[in-house]
Amino acid sequence: INAEYMGVSTVSSLLFPSFQKTKSLNMSLSGIDANICGQHLSTAEKLSTRNSMKKLKVNENLTNIEFWGKILGSQADYLIVQSTIVNTTITKAYYWSNDGGVTYTKVAEVDEFVKEKSPKFRGLFTGNPALKYKEPKKKIVNEDGEEEEDEEEEEEEEEEEEEEEDDQTGEGETEDSEHPRPKKERRLTELERLSWSIQQIDQSCCVVPKGLYYLTATGDILKNSAFQGLSVEESRKISNYLLFRNPQDIKTLAKIRKLGVANNFDFFDLMVPESANFKDTWSLHVDESGLNVTLRSLLWPGYEFHVEACESRFGGGYFGYGEKNSDLMFML
Repeated sequence: INAEYMGVSTVSSLLFPSFQKTKSLNMSLSGIDANICGQHLSTAEKLSTRNSMKKLKVNENLTNIEFWGKILGSQADYLIVQSTIVNTTITKAYYWSNDGGVTYTKVAEVDEFVKEKSPKFRGLFTGNPALKYKEPKKKIVNEDGEEEEDEEEEEEEEEEEEEEEDDQTGEGETEDSEHPRPKKERRLTELERLSWSIQQIDQSCCVVPKGLYYLTATGDILKNSAFQGLSVEESRKISNYLLFRNPQDIKTLAKIRKLGVANNFDFFDLMVPESANFKDTWSLHVDESGLNVTLRSLLWPGYEFHVEACESRFGGGYFGYGEKNSDLMFML
């Protein structure tokens, strides 16, 4: 197989030690039974999630719902399912569970505060959605060139801890007090960070093969019933994989504006945009049969997409820590 199509670099071997050992695709390419990056749901998680998805579909009046992935935590893991509505635009809703799939709750929308604060925090999720993060401490350089922690921030933290203790014991100031308690500043919760991470991962990794959907002259997005899968040669080219979300790339939007009366099969953003600063953000592996292709994200380790050449069988999912590989550009 041509090395140009393989795209397997030393980076992929560092991020995925078992990458070279993959012999063939798991029989289930996506969904609850899928094997993603060597990981899968336990039997209990599968049974609970299947039951919960049926309830969600009825209670939330959803047209479809599917398993999205699992974000690993230090105390508990988050299981994520996704519902998608496709008409003139693509709208997605996510639901999370940290009790093994027994109950699922809708993930809140990401606001500007969450977008601003979430990138500042790194490290494992705990599995506690109510956890509130503390702002990273600012470092001050003294006259000797040594770093010191800001004393004002330490005092603020002590006051916050005292306020939390008062809230728990009920000994805080009442509304009739002479010195009412100042309004607390909003702090990022783990659930808000989870919502932001899911959105970021999906924006970069919602992969579909080219030709699966088309845009009509009236602007409707429809599934191509005649799609029979990618050919052997097509399945080995990164350019034949698109992102299943509303297009954002300037070149893609320009193509849509020039849309004529014919159906457009090239209206989604490329998986690797032409304008990207560095393009080696995915590794592509073909198994010994030459028919099964596996794509893995190097930017979001944990996402994996499987496709069978000449068949309409494909699928992907995420099993990881919900963290972006910010060092990738230095590893390439």
